[in-house]
Parts: sequence; structure tokens; C-alpha cells
Amino acid sequence: MTAPLQTPASSAAPRPTASDLSWRTHNMGRVLFSASHVFVLDELRVVNENAPFKLTQAQMALFQNLDSQTTGLTQIAARAMMTKQAMLELVDKAERLGLVYRRPDPDDRRAKHVELTAAGAEVVERLTEAEAAAEARLASIVGSAFVDKLRSRLRRYIDGIRADVAASSASSPGAETCEWPDHLGRVLRAATDVFVGEGMRVVREAGLEGVRDVDMALYRNLDLSGTRLTVVAERAQMTKQAMRELVAKTEALGFIERSPDPQDGRAKIIGFTPAGLDMLGYVREGILQAEAALERITGAPFLREAKRRLRHYVNAVDPTRLTAVDET
Repeated sequence: MTAPLQTPASSAAPRPTASDLSWRTHNMGRVLFSASHVFVLDELRVVNENAPFKLTQAQMALFQNLDSQTTGLTQIAARAMMTKQAMLELVDKAERLGLVYRRPDPDDRRAKHVELTAAGAEVVERLTEAEAAAEARLASIVGSAFVDKLRSRLRRYIDGIRADVAASSASSPGAETCEWPDHLGRVLRAATDVFVGEGMRVVREAGLEGVRDVDMALYRNLDLSGTRLTVVAERAQMTKQAMRELVAKTEALGFIERSPDPQDGRAKIIGFTPAGLDMLGYVREGILQAEAALERITGAPFLREAKRRLRHYVNAVDPTRLTAVDET
């Protein structure tokens, strides 16, 4: 078992409390993540119309991160901010459906590359059409002028952060993007990934190297009072098995613990440990710094407008999305 990480005693960030939770759902990273989620829901609606089989949200994480020729499995998982094992499950299913196939990496026979079949290429083509339809709906809710501004400002933010990182020779925040056309949905996802990467930089600088970007799918969807695994998985749009893997890894680090559900003795409640709350304090500081960087690059007026308009968009499509943690 992995030894639990110790939260640095010096310069500790204040623990989040029940009276100070607005930062979890009202920060720009959460708004970006939520807007990206409802954008995906619109894409799925279009993709699955008259389709021979129904694509799931999880499967989209595979197809939206594949290049047209070939892509390494590890690379796909990193782009989607998923564990390699969780992505492998998606590849296995897509391969059984005849949408992708695997071949050995010519430079590393132990690794695998994933390639689209003709049927898989048709799925990606439908996805491209669906992205255009989802963007049109977003524009109908927030205005086409704002959509253009959103695209340009978020691109400026993504490029600005990556340039800063390159200049400092640090590891790149967020996941890399694939070669497919730069539709607004991809810009939203890339901006979300970069925001997460900036926030995680603060966590790692605090000495918590074991905390990964992918772990945020658990931490940001876990109530301070504890949450059932099925609920956390649903909030994160992950399978129960994939979320169970995250829970096992983070429990080994000492940040969360499982306890019997008082309302159902067969079920478990996942909750933060004291060390986990300390870690969440650093996550809060990271979010605040990431939002400050976003404001510096795109401007305070844009940040205020983006929060307002994107929250309006999210609430118009999925009113529960921005109140899924601690406020329900």
C-alpha cells in the first residue's frame, strides 16, 4: 500500500469549512467545467439521432481525443484526464463495436496505439457535425457575439498559460489537445484542463506530489459531509468502476475514507479525512490563483461577463449542474 502523504505543516492553507463553500461551485474553473459538460450533452443528442448505436459521454472521451492516424493509449488517457485503465475499458468496448483497433507501438512493443476504423471515422464525422450544432445552441442562449469573444479570450488564456509554462520550463498544465478542428467545445475543454493544471501546480508546490489532475474528478464532486460512490460517479460522468479506482488510490494516500452508510448498511459513504481537508485547502488556494491568472490574461470585465453568461447557459440546459456539490 502507498504510504499516506503528509500535508506540509508549514504555510498550511486554511481548511475549507461548511460556512465557506461558494468557491467550490462559483469559481470560473467550475463554470467552465459545467459549461463543457452541458455542451457535451448537446453533442450527444445530435450524435445519437438515428445512429446505429448510442454513444455515451464516457465514449466521447475516447473519440474526441483520437488523432486521425494513430494515437498512443497513454496519450489518449492524458488528454481525457482519465486513468489509463479507465481509458482501456473504453477502447476495449469501442474495439468490440468495430470502431477502433489496436496495434503495437513501433518504438515500444509493450505499448499500444489506437486507430480508427472506417466506422469509427464516421462517428468522428458525426461528432464534428454535433459540435457545430451544440455551438449554435450555445449562441442562441448567450448571443453569437459573446461566443466569438469567448472563443478568442479563452484561446488567449490557453496560449498565455502555456507560454508562461514553456518560459519557466515547468511541466505543462492540463492535458494536451488533439489535432481535430478547434471548435468551441474543444476550446472549453482545453481551457478547463489548463485551469485545473494551474490550480494543481499550487497543490504540488505544497509538496503533495501524489495528487493527480485526474483525482479532481473525485475531489470536486465529493461533499464535505460525505457522498455515496454512485453519486460521485454520476456527478463526474464516470463509470462506477473508474470512480472506484480513483477512490482506492486516494484512500491509500490518506485523503479520503469509506465508512458505512447509516441509511444503508450495505453501502459506503466516501468522505474527506483531516489530511484530505488540509489538501482541499491547497486546492482552494490553487483555484483562487488560477482564477487570478485567468483574469490577468483575459481581463476582469470578460471574467465577470463569462461567469454570468456561461452560468445562464448551464442553468438553461441543466439547472442542477452548478449546485451538485454541498449545496443540494
